[in-house]
Amino acid sequence: MEKQPRLGKERSYNLARSCLEMTKALIEMHRYRVAGTSECRETAHEIAEVLQKGCDSIQEEMFTLHPKALWYLGKAMATIYLVSTIFVILGSYFVYIGSFLCLLGFVYGLSQYVFYGRLFDPLFKSADGCNVVGTLEPKATVEQQVVLVGHHDSPYIFNFLERFQGIAFIRFLLGMVSYIWLCVYSVLLSIQQLSSIELQSAKGFPLWTTIVGLLFALQLFFMMSNSPSPGAGDNLNSTSMSTVIARYFKEERKGDAPLRNTRLIILSTDGEEIGQRGAIEYVRRHYSELHTTITYVFNMDSVYYYKDMTVLTRDRNYTCKLSKAMVTDICEVAVENGLHLKRMPIPFGGGGTDAAAFAVAGIEATAIIAQPTGLISNEHLYHTSKDVVEQIDFAAVQAIIELAIGYIRKVDSKAREQAI
Repeated sequence: MEKQPRLGKERSYNLARSCLEMTKALIEMHRYRVAGTSECRETAHEIAEVLQKGCDSIQEEMFTLHPKALWYLGKAMATIYLVSTIFVILGSYFVYIGSFLCLLGFVYGLSQYVFYGRLFDPLFKSADGCNVVGTLEPKATVEQQVVLVGHHDSPYIFNFLERFQGIAFIRFLLGMVSYIWLCVYSVLLSIQQLSSIELQSAKGFPLWTTIVGLLFALQLFFMMSNSPSPGAGDNLNSTSMSTVIARYFKEERKGDAPLRNTRLIILSTDGEEIGQRGAIEYVRRHYSELHTTITYVFNMDSVYYYKDMTVLTRDRNYTCKLSKAMVTDICEVAVENGLHLKRMPIPFGGGGTDAAAFAVAGIEATAIIAQPTGLISNEHLYHTSKDVVEQIDFAAVQAIIELAIGYIRKVDSKAREQAI
């Protein structure tokens, strides 16, 4: 393989500084950018304006989303648990209603949170979302394209992480285990009643287990705050990283190392915090182009600490496999640049990134994160009021910019060698 141009630490330092300055400026204009709000759409427009300097063309793509479909999940499951508990205690034919409600809530949770589906979206009020797409064409014929992805919408504060972070996962786990217990118990009680002439009701040990579980399940009602997070690291800063990377490659056109055969697409999505809605819509709208041209999706999300820098092998609560080839190439770039990089999957219950929206559509994709991944941690910044620019580790931003540029160079170099 031909030798690739080296970015240099001084230049990557300047790019990282520009990135953080851009993020800070955008947050000063629009501190909270909750999906579906005018502030989020105005931020998308500001991003499009900034991207003009680094791209050949810009599009602002409007689409429809349903923000509360995911935000109400905790409240819905806690309410269903309470009502279903009352029904199984009343017994008789109320048991059927209780078990039905439990199963409905279980399907709702699986659809919206585990698989990021849209089955229940139409039940909630719609709003306008806006993706920003910038394109930078190569010097010669397009042989492939790299899509750099970040998202500009910010989440509501996650109360479990805002206070007592060390037990956040335990609180969530106990709530979900309690809910699953009631689902199983109410269904078994219904089956027992169907196969018996006697009417059933909760009693004994199962009854007391259900009542104790109520203490944990009701916590889910207060899981999501009504206050937004600034969302600097999750994930406006990744959009800023993509922007300065595009600007870097556009400037390289004037030198000896332009991109020869690789189109660069900068995608800043809306609605990631409500189930990757912007990425899903982008894939739906551009499905043909994404499959006609060889495409690699490099997603960046939740960049905080250099020591936690990780390339993901699986996404969406471990249910979605990401590109093995991309992970291998990115790890090679990390070694070449002397960067510390782990590889691991997102565990079940850990959520997901926009990379999954592409991977499930059969497109090569992976994601880079730089945040704690342990089940018990007191260092989480995402989904908290502390997610501000000043908390982001400069070294992590600089390293990921180096990784992304190195990976894009590697892909472009491979294309030239194959053409020869």
